[in-house]
Amino acid sequence: MRVIGVIDLRAGMAVHARGGDRDGYEPVQSRLVSPDQAGDAAALARAYRDRAKVAEIYGPTLDAITGATAVPQD
Repeated sequence: MRVIGVIDLRAGMAVHARGGDRDGYEPVQSRLVSPDQAGDAAALARAYRDRAKVAEIYGPTLDAITGATAVPQD
């Protein structure tokens, strides 16, 4: 079976995209990464690869849906 991980991106952060409430999307908090890495898309992708053994990751940018420019947040 082919498993593809999905990391939704908004403003450069990994977010929980649920229910279409774009203003309510929160940074991803996962057991695969430390709490201080919440929303860190690169850390989450590495964890998918290294810890969950997911070889492929799809990273749609939700900014494109709204026409916004993706600007990473610090």
